[in-house]
Amino acid sequence: METGQINWKMKQLAIMNEAEKNFVISNITREADNVNALYLGCLERAIKSLFFLNSGGTVTILTYIYNIKEPSINIFIEISLVIFLLGLILVFNVVVRDFYYVQRKSLEFHGDVRKFLLNNTPFSDIRRFQFSLELVDKQTNLTIKLGEISAYCVVWGVFFGLLGYLL
Repeated sequence: METGQINWKMKQLAIMNEAEKNFVISNITREADNVNALYLGCLERAIKSLFFLNSGGTVTILTYIYNIKEPSINIFIEISLVIFLLGLILVFNVVVRDFYYVQRKSLEFHGDVRKFLLNNTPFSDIRRFQFSLELVDKQTNLTIKLGEISAYCVVWGVFFGLLGYLL
C-alpha cells in the first residue's frame, strides 16, 4: 500500500490532488445522503407516532367517558386508562429523544463537513454517523428502556382493560 493512500485522510482539502478531492467529495456526498435519510426517517417515525399517540389517546378517553354512564366505574378500567396514558407519554418521550439524537448527529456531521470544506480541519476529523458500541451511551440505553416499558404498558393496559370489561 502506498503511503499516499494512507495519509490522504489527514490532509485538508486545499492540499489534496484532484483525484483525492473527487474521492473525498463523493464520500461526503454519500455520507450526507445517509445522514439525511436517517433524519427524514426519524421525522417520518415522529409524525406516525404522534398520529398514533393522538388517536390512541382519543379512543382511550372516549372509552373512559362512555363508561362513566354507569354508576360506579370499574377500577380495572381506571388502571387500564392510567397505564395506556403512561405508555403514550413514554412513547412520546422516545420519539422526542430519537429526533433529538438524529438531529444532533446530523448537525455535527454537517458542521464537520463545513469545517473541512473551509480548510479548517482534515478529512479524518469528520464525525460520521456509523452504528457502533460507542454510540450506545446512557441516553440511548434510557431511550431503549423507555420504549420497552411503553410496550409493556400496552400489554398491561389491554390486560386490565379486558379485566374491567369482563368483570
